[in-house]
Amino acid sequence: MALAAGDRLGPYEILAPLDTGTRGEVYRARDTIGLRDVAIEVSNDPSPRAAAELDHPHIRRLYQAGPNYLALELIDGVPLKGPLSLPETLRFAAEICDALDYAHQRGMVHGNLKPSNVLVTHQGTKIQDFGCERAGTQDDIRAFGGLLYEMLMGRPVPEARRPVEPPALETILRQCLEPDPARRWHSVSELKQALAAVPTGGGFRREYWIAIASVPMLILGLVLLVMQFPSHQKLSDKDILVLGDFTNSTGDAIFDGTLRAALAIQLEQSPFLNIVSDEQIRDDLKAMGRAPETRLSNVTAHDICVHGGQKGMINGAIVDLGKAFAITIQAVNCRNGATLARDQQQAEGREQVLNAIANAAAGIRLKLGEPRSAIEKLEPSLRKVTTASLPALQLYGLGSTQQRQGNNRASIGFFRHAIAIDPNFAVAYLALGRAWAAEGDAIQARKAYQAFLAMEQGADPDLPALAQANRELAALK
Repeated sequence: MALAAGDRLGPYEILAPLDTGTRGEVYRARDTIGLRDVAIEVSNDPSPRAAAELDHPHIRRLYQAGPNYLALELIDGVPLKGPLSLPETLRFAAEICDALDYAHQRGMVHGNLKPSNVLVTHQGTKIQDFGCERAGTQDDIRAFGGLLYEMLMGRPVPEARRPVEPPALETILRQCLEPDPARRWHSVSELKQALAAVPTGGGFRREYWIAIASVPMLILGLVLLVMQFPSHQKLSDKDILVLGDFTNSTGDAIFDGTLRAALAIQLEQSPFLNIVSDEQIRDDLKAMGRAPETRLSNVTAHDICVHGGQKGMINGAIVDLGKAFAITIQAVNCRNGATLARDQQQAEGREQVLNAIANAAAGIRLKLGEPRSAIEKLEPSLRKVTTASLPALQLYGLGSTQQRQGNNRASIGFFRHAIAIDPNFAVAYLALGRAWAAEGDAIQARKAYQAFLAMEQGADPDLPALAQANRELAALK
């Protein structure tokens, strides 16, 4: 059954479609009683109802099972994909085992453990779709073996496979995959203890050792490469990134949408990075059959990234530590979930959050391959183009969201209000000019563009916004 924004299922008000789940359509909804956003999966399947009793950090919460729907924890995550490094594989494996052990001790079996039922988030993994009563714990252990192999090798277990490295992990894997259940691990708890003893130092797979042994010069090349570059995956000038929203765990609404807007300004004004434009995002959402107002969550950004064949996605998270805020920004390969780059900053109070975003953005740019000299050269102009006001930036973010959805007329009021709060908010004038131009008002657009250019006199000529404003001003009729 198709639902629209404003429809209700019990206490849940539908906000927007999210995706198609394993049992039916999935929507973002507001819990009008608990006052939190949830994921609503339309379903008549009674099997997962017992999973509502499970409360574990690596199991997706089932808040309520209604007559024709499931109210689930809203998660910004992507399905688990390999190949992963050995440390990442062991970390995720430990989390999954911990969740399975917790469930098994309470008489619950998953019964359908596979990569698509494990989501990777900023905080780690989340297993979803618990609740199969037709399987036993040994079925979960064998399925875990298949999952472990896919994490390490990036493909399902073949009929004839090579042993994985290190040997201790191969021993664990072989016992998980035993055809005879009596010869598998007796419990997930036992399996978890064995995984904890696997050394992480020798993370090369056997195929790689063979290749290195046969080509001695490769070792020298790898050594030189490691000495020259930090351990992050560099981008080329052809790689394109999708910018997703921030995961706001603070409960402070001022950060909703605002931090993505702050990060977008930082990244879009980098001459090195290529960020998917709002117009392209709108087109991609339409091609994927999704509403233009769909939030750019991690899941949506991942889907856009895959749909467009892009290199990766960038997202962020903010957590309230009590006396400070922790900000994390990371770039992720949307094909296999591998981390391309990651930067963390701490803000000693609300007023320092935007500075932390700017510093984290600079860190990500550096780790993705932008020269430090170029970052430092643009830094004064970049700080001048944005604002230090959270309220102004929040309004700018709301305007940008309307603009991305094609509602240029609605965006104008937000941009004007942002400028009223901070008259020196240069990039807001640029956005206002674009909105007026899209509405066909060349006079108002010209005023906004000229105001932006007047404020940016003396700015670094390599600042992309300067070329954009001059080009768009010249195109006005």
